[in-house]
Amino acid sequence: MKDIITKDHFISTNFSIETLNPKNLLALNVISARLANRIIEDGFSDIREYFLLSNSQLLRKQHFGRKSLKELRQFQKENFKLNLKGLSPAIVASYEHLRYYVHSKSIDDQFAEIKDFFNKGESLNHLKEKLKKFKYQVRKIERVILQYEINTKDKDFGKWELNGEAAQKIIELIEKVIEERILDARNCEIFKLRLGIAESRHGSTLQEIGDLFSVSRERIRQIIAKGLRIIRYILTKNQSENVLYLRSITTQIFLNKTIEPKKLIYQFCRKFFGENINILIMYEIICRLIGLKIEEDFSKEISEFKKEELVKERLEYRKFRKRNQISNLLKRLLNSVVCPENMKSFTESEFKQMSLNSRKRNLNDNLPGYGSFFSKKMNKYIFFESGEEYSFYQLLEESDDVLFYYEQAVEIPYYLRGKSVKQFYYPDVIILTKSGKCFVVEVKGTFDLILARTLFKANHAVSYLLKKGIGFTITDSRIQTLKSLAFRKDKISSIENSILKAIDQAGQLYYWEYKNLVNQKIFNTSDFMGFILRNDISFSRSPFSLKRLPHGISFKKYIT
Repeated sequence: MKDIITKDHFISTNFSIETLNPKNLLALNVISARLANRIIEDGFSDIREYFLLSNSQLLRKQHFGRKSLKELRQFQKENFKLNLKGLSPAIVASYEHLRYYVHSKSIDDQFAEIKDFFNKGESLNHLKEKLKKFKYQVRKIERVILQYEINTKDKDFGKWELNGEAAQKIIELIEKVIEERILDARNCEIFKLRLGIAESRHGSTLQEIGDLFSVSRERIRQIIAKGLRIIRYILTKNQSENVLYLRSITTQIFLNKTIEPKKLIYQFCRKFFGENINILIMYEIICRLIGLKIEEDFSKEISEFKKEELVKERLEYRKFRKRNQISNLLKRLLNSVVCPENMKSFTESEFKQMSLNSRKRNLNDNLPGYGSFFSKKMNKYIFFESGEEYSFYQLLEESDDVLFYYEQAVEIPYYLRGKSVKQFYYPDVIILTKSGKCFVVEVKGTFDLILARTLFKANHAVSYLLKKGIGFTITDSRIQTLKSLAFRKDKISSIENSILKAIDQAGQLYYWEYKNLVNQKIFNTSDFMGFILRNDISFSRSPFSLKRLPHGISFKKYIT
C-alpha cells in the first residue's frame, strides 16, 4: 500500500490537468486573483498541491486568510473527487481534508466511499472496531457509519399524542440516552438525580445531592454542567436509535400545533412531570430535540410562561368563585320561593303550550332605566326598565342552573280593594331551571320590597300561580329576599316595642314621630326593614307612614 496522499489522488471532473495552473484558472475566471497570486508566489504550478496542505498550514502563510481558505476549499469540493483506493486505513482516517470532504456528501455516498477505503466485504461492526484502534480523530466517519446503519433499518416509531403515555416514554428514552453517554456511573446517577428521573428520589437540589455523595455543591454543579454539554452534543449531532425515537415522539406532539411549541413544551412538563422533574433541564432537552432555537438564558422564557400560567390560574379561580357565588345566590333565591305543595316539573315545550315564552306587556321606553342587551342564552334581545332588572338578568345569563327565562311573560288578573275594575299585574321574569323547577320573580329596589302595594300584588300572584304549579318570590338585584331581611336583633327589641305601641295608640305613625322614637345609630335601615316584615306593618314612602296591615294580608308566607 502507498503511505502518502499526492496531488494525483485529486481527480478533476471539470478541468484537464493542463488547465490546473493558477494562471490558467485565473484566465478562466474560476478563482480570484488573490488566490492565484498566493499560489504563484509560493512557486506551485498546480492548484492541487495546495489541496494537500491542512487548514492550519494554509492560514500560517503570509497574506493567506480565511476568505482565501474558504474559496480554495469550495473550489476543491465542487470540481475534484478524492480517489483514495489503495491507501492504508490509518492514512485515510488521519487525513484532515477527508473529514471536510465526507461531511459535504450524502450519507449513502459517504458510507459507500468510506467502505471502499477498507477491505471490501467486511461487516459494519468490523469497520467500527478498526476505527476504534486508530488514535486519530475519526468521529465524523464513525457518525456516518452509525447514521447509515439507522437509515438502512425501516424504523416505525408509531403515532404519539400529548398524553401521559408519551410523557412516560420520553422519560424512559432520556434515561437510556444518559446511561449510554455519561459513562461514569456516579456522574450518571448525579445527573439523573438533578433531572429528577432517578428511582431513589426526585428533583434534588445541588446541596442535597452533594450531601448524598459527600462532595460540595460546586462540584455537583460542575458535574451537571459537564453532563449537559454531553447531552447537548448528543441531541444535535448524534443519531442513535434512542435519539431518533425521542425526536419522533417530541416532533409529533409539539410541532404543527395551534399553540406555540415552546409554550406547549412548558405546559406539557408542568402537567405531566410537575415538581418532580427539573423543568429547566427537561425544557432544554425537548427544545434541542425538535430543533427549536433557545436563548442562552432561557430561564427568562420559563419565567414568562410561569407568569402566564399564574394569570390564567387566577382568572380560572375568579371564574370558579363567580360561578359558585352565582350558584349560591340562585340557591338563596330558590329557598325564598313560595312553592305549591306539589310543584310541577316543566319542559320548554310545556312552556310554549302555556304561552309563557312571550312578553305580555309593552315596555315604557321613557323610564330612565330603560334599555336592552343581547342574550346569548336566549338568543334574542332582552329589555329591562330599571338597573335592578338589568343586574338580575345578567345573573341569570351567567348561571349554569338556569335553562332559560322570559321577561314579563305572565299576566295576573286582580281587583283593587273596594273596586270592581279588573287590573293586570305583570311580574318581571319567569325562570325555568335545569331541574325543571319553574318560578316567577318580581325584581324591586331594596326599599320597594317592603312596600304595602308590593305585598298586595305578590299575594294575588301567589294565589294565581300556585294553582298552575308555579312558584313566586320577590327580590332585589343583590338577591336580598324577604326571608333574608326578616332577621331579628335582641338589642332593638325595646325600640320595636315602642314603635308598635305608638302605632297602636295613634293608628298611624308619621316620619317626625318615628324619628323621635328611634336612635338611628342603633336602629339602622336593615333593622327597619326587618321590623316591617316581622310585624306585618304597612309602609308607605311618600308620604312616610307606618300602620298595621289590613286583616288577612301578611308577610309571614314570604319570611318563613
